[in-house]
Amino acid sequence: MKDYLPYFFAMAAGIFTALEVGINARLGKLVTPKIATLHSLIIGVLFFFTINLFQGSLYQYKKILKINPMLLIGGFFGALIIYISTKTVPKLGITTTLILVVSAEVLTGLFIDCFITREQAFDIFKIAGLLFVLIGIYILVD
Repeated sequence: MKDYLPYFFAMAAGIFTALEVGINARLGKLVTPKIATLHSLIIGVLFFFTINLFQGSLYQYKKILKINPMLLIGGFFGALIIYISTKTVPKLGITTTLILVVSAEVLTGLFIDCFITREQAFDIFKIAGLLFVLIGIYILVD
């Protein structure tokens, strides 16, 4: 059963993403997309701070001071993802926004795996997958 856990978590992340962009978009209409983004990030910080506090793992935070600063850019990207989604969903809807986001993630991930880290071979199956992703975008966005 343990082998299925990463698949479950990946599916849960997809569900939470769809819920998050819809909720943040509605909040962004009531305030502003920037305020909605800030609120989302603050709630996330409080949530994980509380978890780390109760698990007794806050002491590990001192390791951050010794880490390559480039590895901290993920927070910037996360904030941009929330902000851009909050601005985009009211104009495109959740489905169109997410198909474009997920497709861009898949294409970027494939590029990184095949050409940057070379963890996967770029073969005929990857090309077919790319074509299916592009066809899916066309069908869902059109």
